[in-house]
Amino acid sequence: MKSCTQITADINKGIAKLKEGAPEAMAGFGALARGAMKAGTLAVEQKELIALAIGVAGHCDGCIGFHAKTLARLGCSRDHVMEALALADRARRSCSRKVGRALSRTSTGALLMPVRNRKGGGIASPKDRAQPLGREICVREAGLPA
Repeated sequence: MKSCTQITADINKGIAKLKEGAPEAMAGFGALARGAMKAGTLAVEQKELIALAIGVAGHCDGCIGFHAKTLARLGCSRDHVMEALALADRARRSCSRKVGRALSRTSTGALLMPVRNRKGGGIASPKDRAQPLGREICVREAGLPA
């Protein structure tokens, strides 16, 4: 499994290529992102927490990585991150009826999720399910409080 740092670095390389090939479209995308994340009625930290929760619920490792790094840079508290992750967990659990079992906890407290069988569908065997969620790794790599 790639690290979150590697995932975000790969995405940044892809974005750089898109900026070269479609500069106007990417300038528009950048303006949209800056406008959406600019402080307004909601503070930047609140918007980043929402974005992190959406990334987790949507299984987007890149989104999780970028927003976790930004939250760490902003000095976001562990309590705020945990509340956002609880919300994301709630959203994911609601959606999990369609994709399989909901998250479970091990005796160490690490968050786990079912993984798809790599050979073409279905949920993998129970022994294969004990894989940490990407979000756990990304949150640690970003330097957010553990």
